[in-house]
Amino acid sequence: MLLNKKTQDLIRVLLNEKSRRLTLRELAKLANVSLGMTARIVNTMESSGLLRKNRGLRVVSYERLLKSWSYTVSVKENKKMKFVGAERPQYLIRKIADLLKEEEYAFTLFSATEIIAPYVAPNAVHLYILEDRKKEIS
Repeated sequence: MLLNKKTQDLIRVLLNEKSRRLTLRELAKLANVSLGMTARIVNTMESSGLLRKNRGLRVVSYERLLKSWSYTVSVKENKKMKFVGAERPQYLIRKIADLLKEEEYAFTLFSATEIIAPYVAPNAVHLYILEDRKKEIS
């Protein structure tokens, strides 16, 4: 991890709160980062051309912010939960999608390919869910 956790938390909030301009105080509260640390990180992001402070914080380019963040985080850092199912992956994908209709989730790797290009036959199902929803779903 090239960015510390507090910076990552601030970036996640900025990416998730696209529809509104946040104040420094709101950003700090939503990311659970101290106001002083938030101010320092925001100033660095502003000098890098990622943010503008003008009647609230405004991301200059969400694509650039996301790309900058993605190069600093490894998928290997995510917590993993594995299980074995006797059903074919195509069936599991449909079943999971039905169960998680109301949730935020994402199929990845060959699972996503199965949805977009059904002629590919995956042999495993890969899924991301929010950490705080894991217990309710499992």
